[in-house]
This record gives sequence, C-alpha cells and structure tokens, in this order.
Amino acid sequence: VTKDLYVMRRGVEWAEPIRKRFSAERTNYMELLNTWAGGFYEELDFKNEAYNQIQFKELLVKSDIQNVIVPEVFEEYSSRRLLVSEWIDGVKLTQADPEEIEKLVDVGNSAFLTQLLDWGVFHGDPHPGNLLVTPEGKLCILDFGLMANIPGEDRNKMVSAVIHVANKDFGQLVDDLIDLKFLPNDVDRPKVETVMGKVLGPFVYQGGGAKNVDFRSLARDLAGVTREIPFSIPPYYALVGRAIISLEGIALQADPDYRLVMEAYPYVARRVMSEDDTPELQKALAEILYKDGGFSVNRLAALLNSAMGYVGMSKDAIVDFDSIPEDGATASKFVEFILSNQSKSIRSTLSVELAKAIDIVLRRMVRLRTSEILSSMNRVPAPFRIGYNSVSKANELSAIRKDEELYVDSLIALSSQLLGVSQARYFSMNTHAL
Repeated sequence: VTKDLYVMRRGVEWAEPIRKRFSAERTNYMELLNTWAGGFYEELDFKNEAYNQIQFKELLVKSDIQNVIVPEVFEEYSSRRLLVSEWIDGVKLTQADPEEIEKLVDVGNSAFLTQLLDWGVFHGDPHPGNLLVTPEGKLCILDFGLMANIPGEDRNKMVSAVIHVANKDFGQLVDDLIDLKFLPNDVDRPKVETVMGKVLGPFVYQGGGAKNVDFRSLARDLAGVTREIPFSIPPYYALVGRAIISLEGIALQADPDYRLVMEAYPYVARRVMSEDDTPELQKALAEILYKDGGFSVNRLAALLNSAMGYVGMSKDAIVDFDSIPEDGATASKFVEFILSNQSKSIRSTLSVELAKAIDIVLRRMVRLRTSEILSSMNRVPAPFRIGYNSVSKANELSAIRKDEELYVDSLIALSSQLLGVSQARYFSMNTHAL
C-alpha cells in the first residue's frame, strides 16, 4: 500500500502543473490523496474499525431507524491486526429479489441520510458487498474501516443547497458552494450562476424520473465545466459522493424511476422544522414557506406532509415544494406532529402567520358589523344618534385587500386537512359571513 501511495503522489506531482494550465479547477489533489491515504491506513487498523463499528451500533440503537443491524464486536478477541465480530447470515443486497431490494433501499437510505444530516458520522464505503439482506428481511451494514466526519455547519449547508436547487435559486446555491469550500470566495458569481443554471437546469426542470436525473450524469456534467469555473472538491466530500453514487446505483437497479433527492426531502423537511436555534436552517425554512415574498399555505401543507413521510410526487422536478400528496397525513397526525419537538421552528412561524390571519378576520368582522350599525343609525334622526362618531371611527380600519382575502382562503383550505372537511366547511362559512 505504501509503495502504491508513493507512486500516486509522484503522479499527482507530475499532473498538477498540467491541470493548472488547462483547467480552472482548484481541487488540491495532493490533500485529497493524503486524506485517502490516511483512510487506507485506518482501514488496516482493526482497532480503529472496531471503535467505528461500536460507535455506529450505539448511534443506531439510539435512533428510530428500523430494520437495520450492525454485527456486535468482540473487543476481547480483537487487535490491530484482527477484528472478531458477530456472524450474520445473509446475501448481498444486489442479489436479493427486486421487491426486497426496493423495500430495503428505503431502509438503507434512511440510515444513510440520518448519518449524513443528523449524526455527522458517515459510513464511507456502502458498496453492495457491505450491505447484506438477512433471512429476517433486515439490512446488515458491514465494514466500518472507512468513516467520515461531517461538521454540523456543513450538514446545515447541505440542507440549504438542496432547498436552493429545488427553488431554482442558483445565486444562493453559489453561496452554499462557497461555504462548503467547493468554490473560492473570489469566484465570478454571475458566471457561475449562468453555468449552474445550464448544468443543473435540465435536472431541475425536466421530467422523466431518475432516468434523466441521476448523480452519475450530474457528476459527469459538473466535471465538464471545470475549465470554466474554479471548482474544487473537499476531501471528505469525495467519500460522500462515492457513497451517494453507490446507493443510487443499487436503488436504480430495483426502480428505474428512483429519485434520491426526493427521498431525502422528508429529512430536509424535518431538519428545517426542528432546529429553532440555527440561523442557516431558519433561513432555509423561510425560503421554502415564503414564495415570491408571500407566505405559501400550499407549501406549508406540503412541508408538513413531507416531514411525516408523505411526499408529493411531480414528474417535472427532482423536489417539488408545491406538490401535496393525495393520501397525506390525517388530522390527528398533523396536530401530534406540530405539537412535537420535531416542529419547534415551524411553530414560531405558524404563530406569526396565525396572528396575521386573526388580524385580517377581525378587521373584516369589525368593518362589516360597523357598516350594519351605521346603516341602522342613519335611519335615526340626527339628534338621537348616540355614539355615531365613535362607531364611524371604527369603520376607518383599513379595508381587506384581495391578497389578504386569498391568504385567508388558503388558510381555510389548509384547515380542511387539519380539522377535517366538515369542520373546515363550517369554518369557511362563518369566516366569510364575517
């Protein structure tokens, strides 16, 4: 291994001047190679692998991930040169029946996304040989020699990047890529936005499922623009990218229309809704809910459904913030979820919007009742119109604008999911009667 790494280092030293001459890419391949080299040596240290495996198993036990297992390590029999762990019967995931692959791919992605977005401790080598299907139908993860640690700040930026891609906000996406060290601070932003729109546009706007939206194609297209923009790859992200491509390849084998980004959306939704003390994620939540400068009740309903695992599918987007699933969550599940710790951030937003809705409804009610009272008082002789001036001042409240009417109507539409159809109709009738 040491000789191989030495040859690779000499190769990088030889190739670096050529790359710098013909490409704008700024990836530090020597640093990347050093990171990989460290990973190779760590994989040869079975004490390190035992520690990783034990840590991963403990995190798995504390999580709510179902049907995923990790073999137990027998530390007393293990050393730097020998790892002894529990024997697990099973077959490679890719050798299982297509129906079983499709079912366990969702399980595997739950584990993968939890590692990536929640734990920050990431299995760097989830190829088919390291994923077994047990006779009980569970997914067994093997080989913990290569792990990556992802800082919390980077995990938040990954969430923001998914949201900005879905919102087609390539300007904000450039900021995310700068924060993630993919781009330098002095990058030509307008140029990069144009290139990102050209490369990512077909993946965002065109339909066709994963046949047209896959990470292999996206990675190839991004590699093709390195002559135009000073792109670089952070060392740890090389592991993330490889893992994503491996998992997506397994998923596409079972379902040609599989979309990894869409499958990640429930995790993105839960993440932005539960973090009330993280500015990046609060900003991301606002970018989802406030479309074109106004609060989108439709997006709120889609977000709540998605956070609970009910994802609205659209053939025209890899992630669709406006698509509400036909068979969404029940009213009781909505209420339970909103009141749980998973919705701390969204409750703050809802309280602001609820206050706004109450203001609109009360103004409409006061203006309507005031008009009725003034109409009645006009039939009374002037000397006997007691309190006329006070009542007329109440009528000076600002009129309800058309956009405010639409806003209240959209809240009523959402209440049809939260309260049930009959209650919503009652609420609608009484609100419009005001």
